[in-house]
Amino acid sequence: MNRQTDILVIGGSGAGISAAISAAERGQSVLLVSKGRLGKNGNAIMAGGSFSIDGKSAKAFGYEQADERVTKDVVFDNLVKEGYFLNDQGIVQQFVEESPKVVYDLVRFGEKAGQKFAFLPPGKWFSVGRSWGAALKESIKAHPEIEILEDCNVTELVRSGDRVVGAVGYCVYTGERVRVQARAVVLATGGYQPFSLKNTVTDMTGDGLGMAFRAGASLADMEFMLCFPTALSPRAVRGSIYPYLFQVLMGKWGMPPVVRDGQWREIQLPQEVYELVRGSKMEKLTSCYYWGRAIFDGRGSEGGGVYFDYSGYPEKTRTEILERYIQYMSAWHRKGFYMGDDISGIYKKIREDGALEVGLGCEYSNGGILVDERMDTGVPGLFAAGEVTSGLFGAMRAGDGLVEMLVQGSRAGRSAAEYAKDCAPLPERCGRLFEDPLRRLPAGKRGGLSPIQGMRLMERIADYGFNFVRSGDQIRKSLEDLERFEREVVLELTITDPNPVYNLEILSWFSLKNLLLCLKMGLRAAERREESRGSHIRVDFPQVDHDKFLFRTVFRPQGEGFQMEAVRPRVVRFALPEGKDDTIISYLFNERYNYLRPKMR
Repeated sequence: MNRQTDILVIGGSGAGISAAISAAERGQSVLLVSKGRLGKNGNAIMAGGSFSIDGKSAKAFGYEQADERVTKDVVFDNLVKEGYFLNDQGIVQQFVEESPKVVYDLVRFGEKAGQKFAFLPPGKWFSVGRSWGAALKESIKAHPEIEILEDCNVTELVRSGDRVVGAVGYCVYTGERVRVQARAVVLATGGYQPFSLKNTVTDMTGDGLGMAFRAGASLADMEFMLCFPTALSPRAVRGSIYPYLFQVLMGKWGMPPVVRDGQWREIQLPQEVYELVRGSKMEKLTSCYYWGRAIFDGRGSEGGGVYFDYSGYPEKTRTEILERYIQYMSAWHRKGFYMGDDISGIYKKIREDGALEVGLGCEYSNGGILVDERMDTGVPGLFAAGEVTSGLFGAMRAGDGLVEMLVQGSRAGRSAAEYAKDCAPLPERCGRLFEDPLRRLPAGKRGGLSPIQGMRLMERIADYGFNFVRSGDQIRKSLEDLERFEREVVLELTITDPNPVYNLEILSWFSLKNLLLCLKMGLRAAERREESRGSHIRVDFPQVDHDKFLFRTVFRPQGEGFQMEAVRPRVVRFALPEGKDDTIISYLFNERYNYLRPKMR
C-alpha cells in the first residue's frame, strides 16, 4: 500500500486526532494512522478522572460555578512548582494559553455524542476515558476529508538527508506493507511503560520515542515515571485504576482507607501532608513517597503492594458509601462494572472484610521527545505531541495529561501544516528510500527466546532498579542486567513464524527494540541524578538539590549510541531556585515557593 499526503499523523488517540483536525482545517491533506481502532486505543480511553482549565476561562464559557480566582497565572504557577522547576516554561506558557478553547470544544463534541461531563469548580470536568473516546470520534466526523488507516503498526520514519519524508509499517491483520510519503509527520504515539505493573493500557512501549531518536531527534527527562494506586488482585482486574477512584471518591465522602503494609501495620501520611495534597494530583507523589518506601524496604504485601483497609468502618457505612459510589459511576459504566470488568466481587469484598491489595502501577512517563512550544523536534519535517514529548510537566505530572494531548496535538497539527505549506517539494525518487519494514526480522534462529518472553525479562529488570523508589546500587545492577540482556538475549531472539498476519511475536519485536532504548536512557539518567526530585525518588540521595541537579538530562543521537547532556530548563517567567530541600516532601512546604497556591485547585 503506497500513500502520499501533506501531513502524516501517527497515533489514533487524543493528540493524534487533534493534530489531524488542526492540519486539515488549514487546508492540508492528512492521513491519520492508528495502531488500533480510532478512539479505542491509547491512554485516553483508560482515563478515570478529571481534566481542567483555569476557572476564569471556564466562567467565560458559561460555567457560573467556576472559580475565576484560578487564573492562567495560577495554573502556570502550579505546573512549574509541581514540576520541581524542571519544566520548559515556554511549553508551559503555550499549554496555559491554548488549552481552554481546545478543551471546551471537545466537551461540546462529547455532549453532542451523548456523553456526560460533570463540571466541578474551579474549572474541572469529571468524566471517563470512554466518553473522551466518543468525543474524539465525534470531533473527527466533522472532517471526512481526513483519510484514516487503522490497525497499522508504523515501524520507522524515513528520511531524505536530514529531513523526515514519511514512514513505513504494515497492517496488523493482513500483513500488507504500508509506505507513506509526506511533507511533514506528527508523532502522537504515547509514552513508555517498562514495568510489569501498568495502570493504563499495556502497549505504551516507546515506539514514537524510538522512531524519533533514530531519525535524529533528542529525548529528555527519561528518568521521571509517574506511578499511583493500581489493583493487584484479583488477577482478572490487575492493573485497573479502580482502587485510586475508591480512594479519592470514597475518601471525599467520609470513608478514606487505612493503608497497611504486609504486616498489617498502618502507613500513615503526616496530617499536614495529607491536608496539603488532598484533592490534588500531588497525592500520587506522596503515596509513592510513603507507601513506596515501605514496599522498597521489604514491608509490602505478598504481591508487592499495600492494603487499602476499610474494615474499621461499620458495615452499614461501607454499604451506604459503596452504593453512592456505584450510582455515581453508573453515569459512565454499566452498574457493577468498570471499563468492561465485572468488579461486583470487589464491592462484596469491601462489604465483608474491607481489604484490597493495591500496588503502585506506572501511569505516565514524563520523558520523551525534546520539542519547543511549536511541537517542533528540531528535525525538519518532524513534529510531536502529547505523552511522546517532554518538557511540560518537568519532574512530576501533577497537571492534566488529557489536556496535554489535546492542546499539543492541536498545536503540532498547526505547525506541521505551516511547515508543509512552505517547505520544498518531496525529493524526486523519494520512494526508493522506503524499505520493506519486515525485511530485517530475526527469523530462523534456533534456541533463542520469543520477543514476547524478552519483553517479560525486560520488565523484571525495570521492576528491580527503576521503579517508584530507587537506589544507586539497584540502578547499577539493572543497567548491568540490561547490558547483558542486550548482548546475550536480544541478538538471539527468535520469531518462529514470519507470517506477519496478527503475529504477536513480530509486534513484540518492534516494541522491544524501542522499549529497550527508552529503559536504557531512563536508567542512565536515574543513575546520574544523585538527588530526589518529583517522581524520581532516591533513598540514597533524599535531598532536592537545586545547586547541582536543576537540569534536564538530554540524550542526543551519536553514531550507533547516544550522548548524554545536562541542560538547564528554559525560563520564561520564574527564575530557577538555588539551595536544597531535605526531601521531596519538605520541598512542598518551603515557603519560598509559595506552594500553598495550588490549594485553589
